[in-house]
Amino acid sequence: MGRNRPVFRFGFNRSRTGEALFSQLLPMDKSLPAILFVVGFLAAFSIPFFTMAARPFGNTDDLFDFVFNFMFLFGALVWGAVVLVLFVLLLALCFACERIMVDRKGIELRIELFGLGFSSFYTARGLSRLRSGKDSKTTEQEPGEQLSFDYYGVPVSVGSVMPPDQARRLAAGIEQALDFTIPQALSASVEIHKEKEEQLELQRTAAAEEKLNSEKAWARAQQEQMQMTLSWHSPSAILLVLANLLPLAGVLWYGWDIGDLFLLFWIESAIIGIFNILKMIVVGKFAALFMGIFFIAHFGGFMFGHLLFIFGFFVEGANDTSFSLEQVRSILLSLWPGIVALSISHGFSFFDNFIGKKEYLLRTLNQQMGEPYKRIIIMHFTIILGGFLVMALNAPVLALLLLILLKTMVDFGAHIREHSGTGQKSGKGA
Repeated sequence: MGRNRPVFRFGFNRSRTGEALFSQLLPMDKSLPAILFVVGFLAAFSIPFFTMAARPFGNTDDLFDFVFNFMFLFGALVWGAVVLVLFVLLLALCFACERIMVDRKGIELRIELFGLGFSSFYTARGLSRLRSGKDSKTTEQEPGEQLSFDYYGVPVSVGSVMPPDQARRLAAGIEQALDFTIPQALSASVEIHKEKEEQLELQRTAAAEEKLNSEKAWARAQQEQMQMTLSWHSPSAILLVLANLLPLAGVLWYGWDIGDLFLLFWIESAIIGIFNILKMIVVGKFAALFMGIFFIAHFGGFMFGHLLFIFGFFVEGANDTSFSLEQVRSILLSLWPGIVALSISHGFSFFDNFIGKKEYLLRTLNQQMGEPYKRIIIMHFTIILGGFLVMALNAPVLALLLLILLKTMVDFGAHIREHSGTGQKSGKGA
Protein backbone atom coordinates (compact mmCIF):
# COMPACT_ATOMS: atom_id res chain seq x y z
CA MET A 1 0.00 0.00 0.00
CA GLY A 2 2.98 2.32 0.28
CA ARG A 3 2.03 5.59 1.91
CA ASN A 4 -1.60 4.44 2.02
CA ARG A 5 -0.97 1.71 4.57
CA PRO A 6 -2.99 1.97 7.82
CA VAL A 7 -1.50 3.95 10.69
CA PHE A 8 -0.77 1.67 13.63
CA ARG A 9 -0.30 2.79 17.22
CA PHE A 10 0.16 1.14 20.59
CA GLY A 11 -0.62 2.97 23.81
CA PHE A 12 -3.39 4.40 25.92
CA ASN A 13 -6.60 5.63 24.32
CA ARG A 14 -5.98 9.29 25.09
CA SER A 15 -7.51 11.31 22.29
CA ARG A 16 -9.84 10.05 19.60
CA THR A 17 -12.70 8.84 21.83
CA GLY A 18 -13.62 12.44 22.62
CA GLU A 19 -12.96 13.69 19.08
CA ALA A 20 -14.78 10.92 17.21
CA LEU A 21 -18.21 11.68 15.81
CA PHE A 22 -19.12 8.04 16.30
CA SER A 23 -17.70 5.67 18.91
CA GLN A 24 -19.00 2.27 19.93
CA LEU A 25 -17.82 -0.86 21.69
CA LEU A 26 -18.01 -3.88 19.42
CA PRO A 27 -18.97 -7.45 20.32
CA MET A 28 -15.90 -9.60 20.90
CA ASP A 29 -16.11 -13.35 21.26
CA LYS A 30 -14.85 -14.90 24.52
CA SER A 31 -13.46 -18.39 24.03
CA LEU A 32 -14.25 -20.49 27.11
CA PRO A 33 -11.87 -23.35 26.12
CA ALA A 34 -9.01 -20.85 25.69
CA ILE A 35 -9.80 -19.23 29.06
CA LEU A 36 -9.86 -22.59 30.85
CA PHE A 37 -6.62 -23.61 29.13
CA VAL A 38 -4.84 -20.44 30.34
CA VAL A 39 -6.32 -20.78 33.84
CA GLY A 40 -4.88 -24.30 34.07
CA PHE A 41 -1.41 -23.17 33.00
CA LEU A 42 -1.57 -20.15 35.30
CA ALA A 43 -2.38 -22.35 38.29
CA ALA A 44 0.38 -24.81 37.35
CA PHE A 45 3.01 -22.04 37.16
CA SER A 46 1.76 -19.96 40.09
CA ILE A 47 2.12 -22.64 42.79
CA PRO A 48 5.89 -23.17 42.25
CA PHE A 49 6.43 -19.42 41.84
CA PHE A 50 4.88 -18.46 45.18
CA THR A 51 6.70 -21.35 46.81
CA MET A 52 9.98 -20.00 45.45
CA ALA A 53 9.11 -16.41 46.41
CA ALA A 54 8.43 -17.45 50.02
CA ARG A 55 11.90 -19.00 50.41
CA PRO A 56 14.19 -16.83 52.60
CA PHE A 57 17.66 -15.94 51.36
CA GLY A 58 20.67 -17.54 53.00
CA ASN A 59 24.11 -16.16 53.73
CA THR A 60 25.28 -13.77 51.01
CA ASP A 61 28.86 -13.32 52.27
CA ASP A 62 29.94 -16.73 50.99
CA LEU A 63 30.61 -17.20 47.26
CA PHE A 64 28.75 -20.48 46.89
CA ASP A 65 25.69 -19.23 48.80
CA PHE A 66 25.76 -15.96 46.86
CA VAL A 67 25.81 -17.74 43.49
CA PHE A 68 23.05 -20.11 44.59
CA ASN A 69 20.89 -17.24 45.87
CA PHE A 70 21.48 -15.20 42.73
CA MET A 71 20.58 -18.09 40.42
CA PHE A 72 17.55 -18.88 42.57
CA LEU A 73 16.44 -15.23 42.42
CA PHE A 74 16.97 -15.09 38.66
CA GLY A 75 14.99 -18.31 38.25
CA ALA A 76 12.18 -16.88 40.38
CA LEU A 77 12.12 -13.71 38.25
CA VAL A 78 11.95 -15.72 35.02
CA TRP A 79 9.23 -17.92 36.49
CA GLY A 80 7.41 -14.81 37.69
CA ALA A 81 7.61 -13.32 34.20
CA VAL A 82 5.86 -16.41 32.83
CA VAL A 83 3.17 -16.09 35.51
CA LEU A 84 2.74 -12.40 34.67
CA VAL A 85 2.40 -13.11 30.93
CA LEU A 86 -0.20 -15.81 31.60
CA PHE A 87 -2.11 -13.50 33.94
CA VAL A 88 -2.17 -10.67 31.37
CA LEU A 89 -3.26 -13.16 28.71
CA LEU A 90 -6.10 -14.31 30.97
CA LEU A 91 -7.20 -10.71 31.55
CA ALA A 92 -7.13 -10.09 27.79
CA LEU A 93 -9.23 -13.18 27.07
CA CYS A 94 -11.78 -12.17 29.73
CA PHE A 95 -11.91 -8.36 29.57
CA ALA A 96 -10.35 -7.12 26.31
CA CYS A 97 -12.74 -5.17 24.11
CA GLU A 98 -12.80 -3.83 20.57
CA ARG A 99 -13.81 -0.26 19.87
CA ILE A 100 -14.57 1.59 16.65
CA MET A 101 -14.13 5.37 16.39
CA VAL A 102 -15.14 7.27 13.26
CA ASP A 103 -14.85 10.87 12.11
CA ARG A 104 -14.65 12.53 8.70
CA LYS A 105 -10.96 11.56 8.40
CA GLY A 106 -11.58 7.84 8.59
CA ILE A 107 -12.12 4.77 10.77
CA GLU A 108 -10.03 3.67 13.74
CA LEU A 109 -10.33 0.13 15.09
CA ARG A 110 -8.84 -0.51 18.50
CA ILE A 111 -8.40 -3.59 20.70
CA GLU A 112 -7.71 -2.55 24.28
CA LEU A 113 -7.48 -3.81 27.83
CA PHE A 114 -8.25 -1.23 30.54
CA GLY A 115 -7.46 1.62 28.15
CA LEU A 116 -4.16 0.23 26.86
CA GLY A 117 -4.20 -1.33 23.45
CA PHE A 118 -3.37 -1.50 19.76
CA SER A 119 -5.14 0.60 17.13
CA SER A 120 -5.20 0.85 13.33
CA PHE A 121 -6.48 3.92 11.46
CA TYR A 122 -7.91 3.74 7.91
CA THR A 123 -8.23 7.01 5.96
CA ALA A 124 -11.61 7.80 4.45
CA ARG A 125 -10.51 7.96 0.81
CA GLY A 126 -9.37 4.32 0.82
CA LEU A 127 -12.69 2.88 2.09
CA SER A 128 -15.05 0.84 -0.09
CA ARG A 129 -17.60 -2.00 0.05
CA LEU A 130 -18.99 -1.57 3.57
CA ARG A 131 -21.02 -4.75 3.96
CA SER A 132 -22.39 -7.34 6.35
CA GLY A 133 -22.88 -11.06 5.84
CA LYS A 134 -21.92 -14.54 6.94
CA ASP A 135 -18.23 -15.01 7.64
CA SER A 136 -16.24 -18.22 7.25
CA LYS A 137 -16.75 -19.14 10.91
CA THR A 138 -20.53 -18.76 10.87
CA THR A 139 -22.82 -21.40 9.41
CA GLU A 140 -25.96 -20.51 7.56
CA GLN A 141 -28.06 -21.81 10.48
CA GLU A 142 -26.37 -19.60 13.08
CA PRO A 143 -27.77 -16.10 13.66
CA GLY A 144 -25.47 -13.16 13.18
CA GLU A 145 -23.42 -11.38 10.54
CA GLN A 146 -19.89 -10.03 10.21
CA LEU A 147 -19.55 -6.34 9.33
CA SER A 148 -16.51 -5.52 7.18
CA PHE A 149 -15.13 -3.05 4.66
CA ASP A 150 -12.32 -2.91 2.10
CA TYR A 151 -9.34 -0.61 2.51
CA TYR A 152 -7.67 -0.16 -0.86
CA GLY A 153 -9.05 -3.56 -1.78
CA VAL A 154 -7.94 -5.34 1.41
CA PRO A 155 -10.83 -6.76 3.54
CA VAL A 156 -11.00 -5.53 7.16
CA SER A 157 -13.40 -7.10 9.71
CA VAL A 158 -15.25 -5.01 12.29
CA GLY A 159 -15.87 -6.73 15.62
CA SER A 160 -17.24 -10.25 15.94
CA VAL A 161 -20.45 -11.76 14.62
CA MET A 162 -23.45 -9.60 15.59
CA PRO A 163 -27.23 -9.64 15.00
CA PRO A 164 -28.22 -8.33 11.54
CA ASP A 165 -30.09 -5.30 12.97
CA GLN A 166 -27.06 -4.29 15.02
CA ALA A 167 -24.79 -4.68 11.98
CA ARG A 168 -27.06 -2.41 9.90
CA ARG A 169 -27.20 0.23 12.67
CA LEU A 170 -23.43 0.13 13.01
CA ALA A 171 -22.97 0.56 9.25
CA ALA A 172 -25.39 3.52 9.25
CA GLY A 173 -23.54 5.15 12.19
CA ILE A 174 -20.20 4.77 10.39
CA GLU A 175 -21.44 6.38 7.18
CA GLN A 176 -23.19 9.19 9.11
CA ALA A 177 -19.94 10.03 10.95
CA LEU A 178 -17.94 9.90 7.71
CA ASP A 179 -20.56 12.19 6.13
CA PHE A 180 -20.65 10.18 2.89
CA THR A 181 -21.85 6.82 1.65
CA ILE A 182 -18.96 4.41 1.30
CA PRO A 183 -18.78 3.44 -2.41
CA GLN A 184 -18.89 -0.12 -3.66
CA ALA A 185 -15.66 0.46 -5.60
CA LEU A 186 -12.82 2.95 -5.41
CA SER A 187 -12.94 5.72 -7.99
CA ALA A 188 -10.68 5.54 -11.03
CA SER A 189 -8.48 8.38 -9.78
CA VAL A 190 -7.95 6.67 -6.44
CA GLU A 191 -7.15 3.40 -8.20
CA ILE A 192 -4.57 5.18 -10.37
CA HIS A 193 -3.11 6.87 -7.31
CA LYS A 194 -2.97 3.52 -5.52
CA GLU A 195 -1.22 1.90 -8.50
CA LYS A 196 1.37 4.69 -8.63
CA GLU A 197 1.98 4.39 -4.90
CA GLU A 198 2.45 0.64 -5.24
CA GLN A 199 4.91 1.16 -8.10
CA LEU A 200 6.87 3.71 -6.07
CA GLU A 201 6.89 1.36 -3.08
CA LEU A 202 8.17 -1.48 -5.27
CA GLN A 203 10.90 0.80 -6.61
CA ARG A 204 11.91 1.87 -3.10
CA THR A 205 11.90 -1.75 -1.92
CA ALA A 206 13.97 -2.85 -4.93
CA ALA A 207 16.46 -0.01 -4.35
CA ALA A 208 16.76 -0.90 -0.64
CA GLU A 209 17.27 -4.59 -1.47
CA GLU A 210 19.88 -3.71 -4.10
CA LYS A 211 21.75 -1.55 -1.59
CA LEU A 212 21.59 -4.27 1.07
CA ASN A 213 22.77 -6.94 -1.38
CA SER A 214 25.62 -4.66 -2.44
CA GLU A 215 26.67 -4.17 1.19
CA LYS A 216 26.45 -7.93 1.82
CA ALA A 217 28.58 -8.62 -1.23
CA TRP A 218 31.17 -6.13 0.02
CA ALA A 219 31.14 -7.67 3.51
CA ARG A 220 31.42 -11.18 2.03
CA ALA A 221 34.36 -10.07 -0.11
CA GLN A 222 36.01 -8.58 2.97
CA GLN A 223 35.50 -11.85 4.82
CA GLU A 224 36.91 -13.90 1.93
CA GLN A 225 39.90 -11.56 1.73
CA MET A 226 40.37 -11.90 5.48
CA GLN A 227 40.26 -15.67 5.16
CA MET A 228 43.30 -15.46 2.87
CA THR A 229 45.20 -12.71 4.67
CA LEU A 230 44.24 -12.93 8.36
CA SER A 231 47.43 -13.85 10.19
CA TRP A 232 49.58 -12.96 13.14
CA HIS A 233 50.19 -9.58 11.44
CA SER A 234 46.57 -8.34 11.46
CA PRO A 235 45.81 -5.68 14.13
CA SER A 236 43.03 -7.67 15.83
CA ALA A 237 45.19 -10.80 15.90
CA ILE A 238 48.16 -8.91 17.35
CA LEU A 239 45.99 -7.46 20.13
CA LEU A 240 44.50 -10.89 20.79
CA VAL A 241 47.94 -12.50 21.12
CA LEU A 242 49.31 -9.69 23.31
CA ALA A 243 46.26 -9.84 25.59
CA ASN A 244 46.62 -13.61 25.91
CA LEU A 245 50.37 -13.41 26.59
CA LEU A 246 50.01 -10.71 29.27
CA PRO A 247 49.34 -13.42 31.92
CA LEU A 248 52.94 -14.52 31.30
CA ALA A 249 54.02 -11.42 33.20
CA GLY A 250 51.56 -12.26 35.94
CA VAL A 251 52.99 -15.75 36.33
CA LEU A 252 56.66 -14.70 36.11
CA TRP A 253 56.63 -11.49 38.19
CA TYR A 254 53.41 -11.38 40.24
CA GLY A 255 53.09 -15.01 41.27
CA TRP A 256 49.81 -15.78 39.55
CA ASP A 257 48.86 -19.42 39.99
CA ILE A 258 46.49 -21.68 38.07
CA GLY A 259 43.46 -20.37 39.97
CA ASP A 260 44.29 -16.78 38.94
CA LEU A 261 44.66 -17.83 35.31
CA PHE A 262 41.36 -19.69 35.29
CA LEU A 263 39.54 -16.74 36.85
CA LEU A 264 41.03 -14.48 34.18
CA PHE A 265 39.87 -16.86 31.47
CA TRP A 266 36.43 -16.93 33.13
CA ILE A 267 36.30 -13.11 33.01
CA GLU A 268 37.22 -13.27 29.31
CA SER A 269 34.16 -15.47 28.76
CA ALA A 270 32.04 -12.78 30.44
CA ILE A 271 33.60 -10.13 28.19
CA ILE A 272 32.81 -12.25 25.11
CA GLY A 273 29.21 -12.61 26.34
CA ILE A 274 28.82 -8.84 26.83
CA PHE A 275 30.09 -8.07 23.34
CA ASN A 276 27.86 -10.80 21.93
CA ILE A 277 24.82 -9.02 23.40
CA LEU A 278 25.94 -5.87 21.57
CA LYS A 279 26.33 -7.89 18.37
CA MET A 280 22.83 -9.34 18.78
CA ILE A 281 21.43 -5.82 19.13
CA VAL A 282 23.23 -4.72 15.94
CA VAL A 283 21.98 -7.78 14.01
CA GLY A 284 18.43 -8.07 15.36
CA LYS A 285 17.66 -4.58 16.70
CA PHE A 286 14.31 -4.74 18.59
CA ALA A 287 14.01 -8.48 18.01
CA ALA A 288 17.17 -8.86 20.11
CA LEU A 289 15.32 -7.73 23.25
CA PHE A 290 13.62 -11.10 23.79
CA MET A 291 16.50 -13.18 22.41
CA GLY A 292 18.95 -11.11 24.49
CA ILE A 293 17.09 -11.92 27.70
CA PHE A 294 17.09 -15.60 26.78
CA PHE A 295 20.83 -15.44 26.01
CA ILE A 296 21.58 -13.71 29.34
CA ALA A 297 19.59 -16.40 31.17
CA HIS A 298 21.32 -19.48 29.81
CA PHE A 299 24.75 -17.89 29.29
CA GLY A 300 24.59 -16.48 32.82
CA GLY A 301 23.73 -19.92 34.20
CA PHE A 302 26.69 -21.36 32.30
CA MET A 303 28.97 -18.65 33.71
CA PHE A 304 27.89 -19.16 37.34
CA GLY A 305 28.26 -22.92 37.06
CA HIS A 306 31.68 -22.46 35.50
CA LEU A 307 32.71 -20.08 38.32
CA LEU A 308 31.82 -22.62 41.00
CA PHE A 309 33.71 -25.30 39.07
CA ILE A 310 36.83 -23.11 38.98
CA PHE A 311 36.70 -22.36 42.70
CA GLY A 312 35.98 -25.97 43.52
CA PHE A 313 38.96 -27.39 41.60
CA PHE A 314 41.56 -24.75 40.84
CA VAL A 315 41.49 -21.84 43.32
CA GLU A 316 43.85 -22.36 46.22
CA GLY A 317 42.13 -22.23 49.61
CA ALA A 318 38.61 -22.75 48.22
CA ASN A 319 36.42 -25.60 49.42
CA ASP A 320 32.80 -26.63 49.31
CA THR A 321 31.82 -24.70 52.42
CA SER A 322 33.42 -21.28 52.52
CA PHE A 323 35.02 -18.70 50.24
CA SER A 324 34.11 -15.11 51.05
CA LEU A 325 33.09 -12.49 48.50
CA GLU A 326 35.83 -10.24 49.87
CA GLN A 327 38.41 -12.85 48.87
CA VAL A 328 36.85 -13.07 45.41
CA ARG A 329 36.94 -9.28 45.03
CA SER A 330 40.59 -9.19 46.13
CA ILE A 331 41.59 -11.83 43.56
CA LEU A 332 39.71 -10.11 40.72
CA LEU A 333 41.28 -6.73 41.55
CA SER A 334 44.73 -8.28 41.35
CA LEU A 335 43.94 -9.40 37.79
CA TRP A 336 43.01 -5.94 36.48
CA PRO A 337 45.83 -5.64 33.89
CA GLY A 338 44.70 -8.84 32.17
CA ILE A 339 41.05 -7.80 32.36
CA VAL A 340 41.80 -4.42 30.74
CA ALA A 341 43.92 -6.04 28.00
CA LEU A 342 41.25 -8.62 27.13
CA SER A 343 38.53 -5.93 27.09
CA ILE A 344 40.59 -3.82 24.68
CA SER A 345 41.29 -6.83 22.45
CA HIS A 346 37.65 -7.93 22.13
CA GLY A 347 36.46 -4.31 21.86
CA PHE A 348 38.86 -3.61 18.97
CA SER A 349 37.73 -6.79 17.19
CA PHE A 350 34.08 -5.77 17.66
CA PHE A 351 34.53 -2.33 16.10
CA ASP A 352 37.12 -3.28 13.47
CA ASN A 353 35.74 -6.60 12.23
CA PHE A 354 32.07 -6.81 13.20
CA ILE A 355 31.15 -3.14 12.62
CA GLY A 356 33.91 -1.88 10.33
CA LYS A 357 33.89 -4.85 7.95
CA LYS A 358 30.10 -5.21 8.31
CA GLU A 359 30.15 -8.82 9.48
CA TYR A 360 26.70 -8.20 10.99
CA LEU A 361 25.21 -8.28 7.49
CA LEU A 362 26.24 -11.93 7.16
CA ARG A 363 24.73 -13.09 10.45
CA THR A 364 21.22 -13.95 11.58
CA LEU A 365 20.10 -13.37 15.15
CA ASN A 366 20.00 -17.11 15.90
CA GLN A 367 23.50 -17.60 14.49
CA GLN A 368 24.87 -14.72 16.54
CA MET A 369 23.28 -15.93 19.76
CA GLY A 370 25.04 -19.27 19.46
CA GLU A 371 28.35 -17.85 18.25
CA PRO A 372 30.13 -17.49 21.66
CA TYR A 373 29.65 -21.13 22.57
CA LYS A 374 31.69 -22.34 19.60
CA ARG A 375 34.66 -20.40 20.90
CA ILE A 376 34.21 -20.66 24.65
CA ILE A 377 33.45 -24.38 24.90
CA ILE A 378 36.45 -25.40 22.78
CA MET A 379 38.71 -22.94 24.59
CA HIS A 380 37.72 -23.97 28.10
CA PHE A 381 37.67 -27.67 27.34
CA THR A 382 41.28 -27.34 26.20
CA ILE A 383 42.51 -25.26 29.12
CA ILE A 384 40.69 -27.41 31.71
CA LEU A 385 42.52 -30.48 30.40
CA GLY A 386 45.71 -28.45 30.53
CA GLY A 387 44.83 -27.30 34.03
CA PHE A 388 44.52 -30.82 35.37
CA LEU A 389 47.87 -31.60 33.72
CA VAL A 390 49.42 -28.60 35.51
CA MET A 391 48.00 -29.81 38.84
CA ALA A 392 49.38 -33.28 38.19
CA LEU A 393 52.82 -31.72 37.69
CA ASN A 394 52.47 -29.83 41.00
CA ALA A 395 51.89 -26.54 39.10
CA PRO A 396 55.43 -25.59 38.11
CA VAL A 397 55.95 -22.28 36.34
CA LEU A 398 56.89 -23.99 33.08
CA ALA A 399 53.60 -25.90 33.03
CA LEU A 400 51.65 -22.67 33.61
CA LEU A 401 53.49 -20.99 30.75
CA LEU A 402 52.69 -23.93 28.48
CA LEU A 403 49.03 -23.64 29.51
CA ILE A 404 49.02 -19.96 28.53
CA LEU A 405 50.58 -20.74 25.16
CA LEU A 406 48.08 -23.55 24.55
CA LYS A 407 45.16 -21.27 25.36
CA THR A 408 46.59 -18.54 23.09
CA MET A 409 46.87 -20.91 20.15
CA VAL A 410 43.33 -22.24 20.61
CA ASP A 411 41.92 -18.73 21.03
CA PHE A 412 43.74 -17.47 17.93
CA GLY A 413 42.41 -20.39 15.88
CA ALA A 414 38.86 -19.59 17.04
CA HIS A 415 39.42 -15.94 16.14
CA ILE A 416 40.49 -16.93 12.61
CA ARG A 417 37.45 -19.17 12.12
CA GLU A 418 34.99 -16.59 13.47
CA HIS A 419 36.17 -13.66 11.35
CA SER A 420 37.08 -15.51 8.18
CA GLY A 421 33.76 -17.32 7.87
CA THR A 422 35.34 -20.78 8.18
CA GLY A 423 32.77 -23.30 9.33
CA GLN A 424 29.90 -20.80 9.07
CA LYS A 425 26.96 -20.71 6.76
CA SER A 426 27.38 -18.44 3.80
CA GLY A 427 25.02 -15.86 5.24
CA LYS A 428 23.27 -15.19 1.93
CA GLY A 429 19.95 -15.46 3.67
CA ALA A 430 21.09 -13.46 6.70
